[in-house]
Amino acid sequence: DSGSPCREFTTTVLIGGEEQQGYGTACRQSDGSWKIIN
Repeated sequence: DSGSPCREFTTTVLIGGEEQQGYGTACRQSDGSWKIIN
């Protein structure tokens, strides 16, 4: 295992009452939690 597995994700978020497409990268930490990196 070379480093933390990371995944790109997309999500729909509301900004100022309008739907916007948001995206980013989340990496799994050694303790099993996910950390979002943008």
